[in-house]
Amino acid sequence: MGEFEAFFHGEYPRLVRVLMLTGASLDEAMDVAQDTFIDAYSKWDMLKAPSAWVRRVAFRGFFKQRERTRRGVEIASQSLTLGLDIEQSAEQAVLGHEEEGRVSRLLDELPPTQRMVLALRFDGLSTKEISDLLGKSPEAIRKNLQLARQRLKELTKANESGRR
Repeated sequence: MGEFEAFFHGEYPRLVRVLMLTGASLDEAMDVAQDTFIDAYSKWDMLKAPSAWVRRVAFRGFFKQRERTRRGVEIASQSLTLGLDIEQSAEQAVLGHEEEGRVSRLLDELPPTQRMVLALRFDGLSTKEISDLLGKSPEAIRKNLQLARQRLKELTKANESGRR
C-alpha cells in the first residue's frame, strides 16, 4: 500500500466523523472529505503536515458549503453519529443509534465553536493542534472546552430529571 493510500484509509473515517461532530450530515461530510482528499492527492508531495492540512481544508470547504446552503436552500438535518466507522455492520449501527441520537441532540445544543472544539478533542487532537487548526489561542480553546463540558453537564442533568 502506498503512502497516500495508507494515509487515506487511516484519516478518511476520522475526517468524516469530525465533520459530522461539527454539524455536517453524513452525505455532506463524505462529499467534503472526498473533495479534500482529491485535493490532497494532487498536492501530496508538498504537504508537510497532511493530517492538519486535510482538516483545515475540509473545515473551510464544509463551512463554505454550509454558508451557500444557508443562503438559499433549506437542508434536512441528519443526526450526528459518534464513533463513526465506515465499515461497521448494520447491526452495530442499529444498536448504537439510540445513544447516538441522544448525544447528537446534546451536541446540537452547543454553540458552533464549542461543538467544533469538542469534536476535535474527541478526534484526539491536543489543545495546541486545535488552536493551530482553528487559528485561535490555546486559552480560547481551553475556555471553549470548559464551557462545552459545563453546558453538556447541565443538559445531561436536565434530561435525566425530565425522565423521572
